[in-house]
Amino acid sequence: MNSLVLIAIGLLGIMAGWAFHSRFIANRIYRLDPDFVTPAHQFRDGVDYVPTNRYVLWGHHFTSVADTAAIRGGREEEGERGVAGSVTTALPYGVCSLVH
Repeated sequence: MNSLVLIAIGLLGIMAGWAFHSRFIANRIYRLDPDFVTPAHQFRDGVDYVPTNRYVLWGHHFTSVADTAAIRGGREEEGERGVAGSVTTALPYGVCSLVH
């Protein structure tokens, strides 16, 4: 069988699984409600609870997960100062991250 046919079958299987299985998970397991009011809307005060775009929220989540300096516990170098006087953490191979 031609490899392109196998790739096409695989992609169709993934797309079908994504369409049907994700709907099953949303409806039967998580029981998602389109009328659900999130805490950002329910307790909106403009300071701690502020509704935001889902892509901005995903970006904040991704950067929080991707910045492993706080989890890893990098060492502080004397004399290195970053933005607003925060101490930078020196990671292996010359990668630096800000420690708040």
